[in-house]
Amino acid sequence: NKDLVFLGQDGGSTITALTLDMSEGGDATFAGALNISSSHINIDGNGAVIFDNTNNNNAYYIRNGGTNAATLQIGTGDSPGSNIKFVMDGSGKIGLGTTNPNEKLTVAGSISASGDFIGDKLSIGLPSQTIDAKVHISDGTTPNIKFERPGSAAWRIGVSGTDFRISNTNDDLSDPDLKIDSLGNASFAGAITASGDITASGNLYIKSDNIYLGDLETRIKS
Repeated sequence: NKDLVFLGQDGGSTITALTLDMSEGGDATFAGALNISSSHINIDGNGAVIFDNTNNNNAYYIRNGGTNAATLQIGTGDSPGSNIKFVMDGSGKIGLGTTNPNEKLTVAGSISASGDFIGDKLSIGLPSQTIDAKVHISDGTTPNIKFERPGSAAWRIGVSGTDFRISNTNDDLSDPDLKIDSLGNASFAGAITASGDITASGNLYIKSDNIYLGDLETRIKS
């Protein structure tokens, strides 16, 4: 149960270069980094594993950079803790380009995808803007896109059955302000104001006892 110790001289001082614990399950302790030159792998004194290329000029490292909590870090260069590109904290949150992820995946930069974004709900906000506007894309029986900003009414556009609907009242589009069916018929919940002409190739039906035309509000009775 004795240790096997390798001593050396460094600038006139005796150092312990390597200690081998000869007990069962013993460790090998190096005073500095462990270098495996044939595969360009380096394990430094802080527990980081550094992977270098064949020219030893463009390294990547992986380490646990946490203090009291686990934080997996992947970065570039041979100075672990700097140039961090990927982080996963102890709660499972992942950061790309940031060391402080606040969601399951936080990306500091643009995202390019050749496939689909798949999820039950997609929210797109503008945290860097003074107006906290958001766009929500929801799936389900009435898939819709919701546009909202604090202090203002939210608008939703989507599909219900075979109808295209626009509403500012409810998420399920059950009481739309505009409805267009599969035949192209449009229904408005409110008034229609036109500054130009209204042209119809078919019949024009108005569900009202009165029609007002012009500034004089000429009354046409049905």
